[in-house]
Amino acid sequence: MNLLRILNMNKKIKHIMKVNDCFILSNIEKDIINLIAEQRQLNKEKSNLDGKGQANNKKGIRNNKLGFAGEFLFCKGFNLFPDFTINNTSKIKETDNGDAILKGYTVDVKTSQNQKYLMTPSYSKSNIDLFAKFYMNNKGKFIFQGFATNQMLFNKNNFIFKKNVNFLTVDSYVLETNKLLNFNQIIL
Repeated sequence: MNLLRILNMNKKIKHIMKVNDCFILSNIEKDIINLIAEQRQLNKEKSNLDGKGQANNKKGIRNNKLGFAGEFLFCKGFNLFPDFTINNTSKIKETDNGDAILKGYTVDVKTSQNQKYLMTPSYSKSNIDLFAKFYMNNKGKFIFQGFATNQMLFNKNNFIFKKNVNFLTVDSYVLETNKLLNFNQIIL
């Protein structure tokens, strides 16, 4: 275990976000999210990567806004500093270390308008420790749905072939959100 992880594990978390905590973005938060999302979108378009590697069939600036909003709110909910980096990362190439580090654990934040599932493409199976899920309802409210460990999400029973369902564009791991946990329930 590296020194940074050991140091982070000893820190007390000032605020612990819980399942079903809700967030509504302020205007300044929306401005920050829009700025980062626009820059990430431009980077993806220049790299010809827009929409590649997603479990669903949506692409474009909307996905970047939704994704970074979740990352931003996760960090806000746990009193962490968000990652404003604009670059291309890949779980396949092992250049993606997640979106945040919480008490020494890497966290990949997933945000969608799908309330029922936490999903990730099968080829993005990685060593990320935790997956956090936000749901944005049709009124723009973000609801934290909880955590899954790497072992929970990448369980063989969660593997779904895209041909068997109409909501996937690639073979994916899909976990029902009613199985997600609060941070204090996780055993790693």
